Amino acid sequence: FLLDASGSVSDAMWEAEQRATVAIIQAFEEVYASDKDRLHLGVAQFSTDASWEVGLSVDHEAVKAVVLRMEQESGGTQFAKALSLCSSKLAGYSTAAGAFEVCVLVTDGEAQESPAELEGILSPDTTLMGIYVGDSAASGEKLRAITSC
Repeated sequence: FLLDASGSVSDAMWEAEQRATVAIIQAFEEVYASDKDRLHLGVAQFSTDASWEVGLSVDHEAVKAVVLRMEQESGGTQFAKALSLCSSKLAGYSTAAGAFEVCVLVTDGEAQESPAELEGILSPDTTLMGIYVGDSAASGEKLRAITSC
């Protein structure tokens, strides 16, 4: 999970990002209830830079706790740094047969990069899922332009 901690994200939006992340984790847990140990989760926040709050883990409760305790860093909005961080983590991670890779970008969509500038950062095998927390139709469209779902 990549949470947008930039200055354009208000306190209310930051809290919405945290709640959405926990809700999606819970939904993944329900879907993978019989195989929870195969569900590896990590959380990073990004703005001008990007950093992991918790690396990939099967300890879902710990990941959710970190999400709810995270403090927003602020700064500019650099999708490229967030996507590069996710890409490098997944590239160095061994997955089981039949596993799939997903980066979940939770954002208000206020990035300056174009979709063309972001192409090729993620492996073709990685799905980019977008969760929009903003209130601008144009920013929502930007997010849709770079995500798979």
